[in-house]
Amino acid sequence: MRIIIIQNKIQFNKYISSYHSLDDTVICFDPVSKLLADKKKIKNIFYNDFVKENEINIKIDELDSRIDNLVNSLNKYSSKIFKDFKINIGSYFRFGLHQMVGQVWYNYYILESITKKFPKNEIIIFSGNKIKLFYEFRPNPDSLLSMVFSNSKLSQRKHRIIYVKNFINKQINYKVILKSLLGSKLINLVKDYKYILNSVKYIFNKRKKLLLLGGEYEWKQLSSFNEFKRDWKIRFKTYPEKINYKTKDKKILELLNESISIDGLPLYDLKIYAEILASTQKYFEKKLFKI
Repeated sequence: MRIIIIQNKIQFNKYISSYHSLDDTVICFDPVSKLLADKKKIKNIFYNDFVKENEINIKIDELDSRIDNLVNSLNKYSSKIFKDFKINIGSYFRFGLHQMVGQVWYNYYILESITKKFPKNEIIIFSGNKIKLFYEFRPNPDSLLSMVFSNSKLSQRKHRIIYVKNFINKQINYKVILKSLLGSKLINLVKDYKYILNSVKYIFNKRKKLLLLGGEYEWKQLSSFNEFKRDWKIRFKTYPEKINYKTKDKKILELLNESISIDGLPLYDLKIYAEILASTQKYFEKKLFKI
Protein backbone atom coordinates (compact mmCIF):
# COMPACT_ATOMS: atom_id res chain seq x y z
CA MET A 1 0.00 0.00 0.00
CA ARG A 2 1.27 3.46 -0.97
CA ILE A 3 0.63 6.59 1.10
CA ILE A 4 -0.35 9.51 -1.14
CA ILE A 5 -0.17 13.06 0.23
CA ILE A 6 -2.33 15.57 -1.64
CA GLN A 7 -2.79 19.24 -0.75
CA ASN A 8 -5.26 20.66 -3.27
CA LYS A 9 -7.71 19.93 -6.08
CA ILE A 10 -5.14 20.37 -8.87
CA GLN A 11 -2.85 17.78 -7.30
CA PHE A 12 -5.79 15.43 -6.76
CA ASN A 13 -6.78 15.62 -10.43
CA LYS A 14 -3.18 14.92 -11.44
CA TYR A 15 -3.10 11.92 -9.13
CA ILE A 16 -6.36 10.51 -10.55
CA SER A 17 -5.33 11.01 -14.17
CA SER A 18 -1.82 9.56 -13.99
CA TYR A 19 -0.93 7.85 -10.68
CA HIS A 20 -4.02 6.30 -9.12
CA SER A 21 -3.83 2.75 -7.78
CA LEU A 22 -6.65 0.87 -6.03
CA ASP A 23 -4.40 -0.05 -3.11
CA ASP A 24 -3.48 3.57 -2.28
CA THR A 25 -4.40 5.46 0.87
CA VAL A 26 -4.71 9.20 0.23
CA ILE A 27 -3.93 11.70 2.98
CA CYS A 28 -5.83 14.89 2.15
CA PHE A 29 -4.61 18.28 3.34
CA ASP A 30 -7.66 20.26 2.26
CA PRO A 31 -11.44 19.67 2.39
CA VAL A 32 -11.87 19.78 -1.41
CA SER A 33 -9.47 16.91 -2.12
CA LYS A 34 -11.12 14.89 0.67
CA LEU A 35 -14.56 15.54 -0.82
CA LEU A 36 -13.33 14.39 -4.24
CA ALA A 37 -11.71 11.30 -2.74
CA ASP A 38 -14.96 10.44 -0.92
CA LYS A 39 -16.97 10.85 -4.13
CA LYS A 40 -14.65 8.50 -5.99
CA LYS A 41 -14.69 6.09 -3.02
CA ILE A 42 -10.92 6.28 -2.61
CA LYS A 43 -9.60 5.27 0.80
CA ASN A 44 -8.53 8.51 2.45
CA ILE A 45 -7.57 10.14 5.74
CA PHE A 46 -7.77 13.83 6.61
CA TYR A 47 -4.40 15.13 7.80
CA ASN A 48 -5.91 16.55 10.99
CA ASP A 49 -6.53 12.99 12.19
CA PHE A 50 -2.80 12.76 12.91
CA VAL A 51 -2.89 15.74 15.28
CA LYS A 52 -3.07 14.61 18.91
CA GLU A 53 -4.09 17.29 21.40
CA ASN A 54 -1.58 16.36 24.10
CA GLU A 55 1.29 16.19 21.60
CA ILE A 56 0.38 19.42 19.84
CA ASN A 57 0.30 21.27 23.18
CA ILE A 58 3.86 20.11 23.85
CA LYS A 59 4.87 21.22 20.34
CA ILE A 60 3.29 24.64 20.92
CA ASP A 61 5.33 25.10 24.11
CA GLU A 62 8.49 24.09 22.22
CA LEU A 63 7.63 26.53 19.42
CA ASP A 64 7.06 29.41 21.86
CA SER A 65 10.48 28.74 23.36
CA ARG A 66 12.09 28.71 19.90
CA ILE A 67 10.39 31.99 18.97
CA ASP A 68 11.47 33.65 22.24
CA ASN A 69 15.08 32.61 21.65
CA LEU A 70 14.98 33.72 18.00
CA VAL A 71 13.44 37.12 18.81
CA ASN A 72 15.94 37.76 21.60
CA SER A 73 18.88 36.77 19.38
CA LEU A 74 17.68 39.01 16.54
CA ASN A 75 17.15 41.91 18.96
CA LYS A 76 20.65 41.57 20.40
CA TYR A 77 22.14 41.40 16.92
CA SER A 78 20.22 44.42 15.62
CA SER A 79 21.14 46.53 18.65
CA LYS A 80 24.78 45.54 18.21
CA ILE A 81 24.90 46.43 14.50
CA PHE A 82 22.63 49.50 14.62
CA LYS A 83 23.25 51.18 17.97
CA ASP A 84 21.06 54.19 17.13
CA PHE A 85 18.22 52.02 15.86
CA LYS A 86 15.19 52.27 18.16
CA ILE A 87 13.19 49.26 16.92
CA ASN A 88 14.47 45.75 17.61
CA ILE A 89 14.07 43.75 14.42
CA GLY A 90 13.14 40.53 16.23
CA SER A 91 10.28 42.12 18.18
CA TYR A 92 9.13 44.01 15.07
CA PHE A 93 8.77 40.79 13.07
CA ARG A 94 7.67 38.55 15.94
CA PHE A 95 4.20 37.84 14.55
CA GLY A 96 5.57 37.00 11.10
CA LEU A 97 8.35 34.87 12.59
CA HIS A 98 5.79 32.96 14.64
CA GLN A 99 3.79 32.19 11.49
CA MET A 100 6.82 31.25 9.41
CA VAL A 101 8.68 29.11 11.96
CA GLY A 102 5.40 27.68 13.27
CA GLN A 103 4.31 26.49 9.84
CA VAL A 104 7.65 24.78 9.22
CA TRP A 105 7.52 22.87 12.51
CA TYR A 106 3.82 22.07 12.18
CA ASN A 107 4.41 20.51 8.77
CA TYR A 108 7.32 18.54 10.20
CA TYR A 109 5.14 17.32 13.07
CA ILE A 110 2.43 16.11 10.64
CA LEU A 111 5.01 14.35 8.45
CA GLU A 112 6.65 12.75 11.48
CA SER A 113 3.24 11.49 12.64
CA ILE A 114 2.47 10.05 9.20
CA THR A 115 5.79 8.21 8.96
CA LYS A 116 5.29 6.74 12.45
CA LYS A 117 1.81 5.56 11.49
CA PHE A 118 3.04 4.00 8.23
CA PRO A 119 6.69 3.08 8.89
CA LYS A 120 7.13 0.62 6.01
CA ASN A 121 4.98 2.17 3.29
CA GLU A 122 6.19 4.15 0.30
CA ILE A 123 5.22 7.82 0.58
CA ILE A 124 4.33 9.86 -2.51
CA ILE A 125 3.97 13.61 -2.02
CA PHE A 126 2.28 15.82 -4.62
CA SER A 127 3.79 19.29 -4.43
CA GLY A 128 4.50 22.66 -6.00
CA ASN A 129 8.17 23.33 -6.73
CA LYS A 130 8.70 27.02 -5.99
CA ILE A 131 9.99 28.89 -2.97
CA LYS A 132 8.25 32.25 -3.07
CA LEU A 133 6.74 34.86 -0.78
CA PHE A 134 3.17 34.09 0.20
CA TYR A 135 1.27 36.97 1.81
CA GLU A 136 4.64 38.70 2.29
CA PHE A 137 6.00 36.58 5.13
CA ARG A 138 4.76 33.00 4.98
CA PRO A 139 6.24 29.90 3.35
CA ASN A 140 4.63 28.91 0.08
CA PRO A 141 2.02 26.27 1.08
CA ASP A 142 2.33 24.50 -2.30
CA SER A 143 5.95 23.52 -1.69
CA LEU A 144 6.45 23.75 2.09
CA LEU A 145 5.44 20.18 2.97
CA SER A 146 7.64 18.45 0.38
CA MET A 147 10.65 20.66 1.14
CA VAL A 148 10.40 20.04 4.87
CA PHE A 149 10.23 16.33 4.11
CA SER A 150 13.20 16.44 1.71
CA ASN A 151 15.36 18.42 4.14
CA SER A 152 14.68 16.09 7.08
CA LYS A 153 15.86 12.59 7.90
CA LEU A 154 12.32 11.42 7.12
CA SER A 155 13.33 11.46 3.45
CA GLN A 156 15.78 8.60 3.99
CA ARG A 157 12.90 6.16 3.65
CA LYS A 158 11.35 5.11 0.31
CA HIS A 159 9.49 8.05 -1.17
CA ARG A 160 8.73 10.03 -4.31
CA ILE A 161 7.84 13.69 -4.82
CA ILE A 162 5.68 14.57 -7.83
CA TYR A 163 5.73 18.24 -8.76
CA VAL A 164 2.49 19.69 -10.12
CA LYS A 165 2.22 23.16 -11.60
CA ASN A 166 -0.74 25.26 -10.59
CA PHE A 167 -2.81 26.67 -13.42
CA ILE A 168 -1.92 30.26 -14.26
CA ASN A 169 -4.58 32.79 -15.15
CA LYS A 170 -3.68 33.85 -18.69
CA GLN A 171 -5.73 37.06 -18.53
CA ILE A 172 -3.42 40.07 -18.83
CA ASN A 173 -3.27 42.24 -15.73
CA TYR A 174 -1.95 45.61 -16.92
CA LYS A 175 -1.77 46.97 -13.36
CA VAL A 176 0.63 44.17 -12.34
CA ILE A 177 2.72 44.67 -15.49
CA LEU A 178 2.97 48.43 -14.87
CA LYS A 179 4.06 47.89 -11.25
CA SER A 180 6.77 45.48 -12.36
CA LEU A 181 8.20 48.11 -14.72
CA LEU A 182 8.21 50.97 -12.21
CA GLY A 183 10.89 51.40 -9.57
CA SER A 184 10.05 51.19 -5.87
CA LYS A 185 10.67 54.93 -5.31
CA LEU A 186 8.18 55.94 -8.02
CA ILE A 187 5.60 53.46 -6.72
CA ASN A 188 5.96 54.88 -3.19
CA LEU A 189 5.65 58.44 -4.53
CA VAL A 190 2.38 57.60 -6.34
CA LYS A 191 1.00 55.84 -3.24
CA ASP A 192 1.89 58.78 -0.98
CA TYR A 193 0.29 61.30 -3.39
CA LYS A 194 -2.86 59.18 -3.61
CA TYR A 195 -2.98 58.86 0.18
CA ILE A 196 -2.64 62.65 0.68
CA LEU A 197 -5.38 63.30 -1.90
CA ASN A 198 -7.73 60.82 -0.22
CA SER A 199 -6.92 62.33 3.19
CA VAL A 200 -8.01 65.80 2.01
CA LYS A 201 -11.25 64.35 0.62
CA TYR A 202 -11.73 62.44 3.88
CA ILE A 203 -11.43 65.56 6.06
CA PHE A 204 -14.04 67.56 4.13
CA ASN A 205 -16.43 64.67 3.65
CA LYS A 206 -19.72 65.11 5.53
CA ARG A 207 -20.36 61.40 5.99
CA LYS A 208 -19.68 59.65 9.32
CA LYS A 209 -16.07 58.55 9.56
CA LEU A 210 -14.63 55.22 10.73
CA LEU A 211 -11.11 54.56 11.96
CA LEU A 212 -10.06 51.03 11.02
CA LEU A 213 -7.47 49.43 13.29
CA GLY A 214 -5.95 46.16 12.07
CA GLY A 215 -6.57 44.23 8.88
CA GLU A 216 -9.11 45.29 6.27
CA TYR A 217 -10.72 41.86 5.81
CA GLU A 218 -14.41 42.33 4.80
CA TRP A 219 -14.39 46.07 5.58
CA LYS A 220 -12.86 46.85 2.18
CA GLN A 221 -15.68 45.07 0.37
CA LEU A 222 -18.32 46.52 2.66
CA SER A 223 -17.07 50.06 2.02
CA SER A 224 -17.78 49.63 -1.71
CA PHE A 225 -21.54 49.09 -1.23
CA ASN A 226 -23.73 52.09 -2.05
CA GLU A 227 -25.86 51.55 1.07
CA PHE A 228 -22.74 51.87 3.21
CA LYS A 229 -21.19 54.75 1.28
CA ARG A 230 -24.28 56.92 1.76
CA ASP A 231 -23.62 57.31 5.48
CA TRP A 232 -20.06 56.15 6.16
CA LYS A 233 -16.53 56.79 4.98
CA ILE A 234 -13.44 54.68 5.69
CA ARG A 235 -9.93 55.83 4.86
CA PHE A 236 -7.47 53.12 3.86
CA LYS A 237 -3.73 53.13 3.55
CA THR A 238 -3.52 49.59 2.27
CA TYR A 239 0.16 49.08 1.62
CA PRO A 240 3.35 50.28 3.31
CA GLU A 241 6.15 51.67 1.24
CA LYS A 242 7.69 49.15 -1.12
CA ILE A 243 11.11 47.93 0.03
CA ASN A 244 13.68 46.27 -2.21
CA TYR A 245 14.46 43.00 -0.44
CA LYS A 246 18.02 42.55 -1.67
CA THR A 247 20.12 43.12 1.45
CA LYS A 248 21.96 39.97 2.52
CA ASP A 249 23.03 39.28 6.09
CA LYS A 250 24.68 35.96 6.96
CA LYS A 251 24.08 36.35 10.70
CA ILE A 252 20.33 36.90 10.32
CA LEU A 253 20.13 33.85 8.03
CA GLU A 254 22.13 31.84 10.56
CA LEU A 255 19.75 32.78 13.39
CA LEU A 256 16.68 31.95 11.29
CA ASN A 257 18.15 28.59 10.27
CA GLU A 258 18.88 27.69 13.89
CA SER A 259 15.19 28.10 14.71
CA ILE A 260 14.10 25.45 12.18
CA SER A 261 17.06 23.05 12.25
CA ILE A 262 17.45 19.42 13.30
CA ASP A 263 21.03 18.22 13.79
CA GLY A 264 22.24 21.50 12.27
CA LEU A 265 20.25 21.07 9.05
CA PRO A 266 17.45 23.62 8.35
CA LEU A 267 14.10 22.18 7.31
CA TYR A 268 13.33 24.99 4.84
CA ASP A 269 15.19 27.58 2.79
CA LEU A 270 14.83 30.93 4.60
CA LYS A 271 17.15 33.05 2.44
CA ILE A 272 14.38 35.28 1.11
CA TYR A 273 13.07 35.85 4.65
CA ALA A 274 16.55 36.75 5.93
CA GLU A 275 16.73 39.33 3.12
CA ILE A 276 13.36 40.77 4.19
CA LEU A 277 14.59 41.24 7.77
CA ALA A 278 17.98 42.66 6.73
CA SER A 279 16.46 45.00 4.13
CA THR A 280 13.79 46.25 6.54
CA GLN A 281 16.44 46.84 9.20
CA LYS A 282 18.50 48.87 6.75
CA TYR A 283 15.44 50.77 5.50
CA PHE A 284 14.37 51.81 8.99
CA GLU A 285 17.91 52.83 9.85
CA LYS A 286 17.98 55.18 6.86
CA LYS A 287 14.59 56.60 7.78
CA LEU A 288 15.71 57.15 11.36
CA PHE A 289 18.66 59.32 10.33
CA LYS A 290 16.34 61.47 8.17
CA ILE A 291 14.19 62.41 11.17
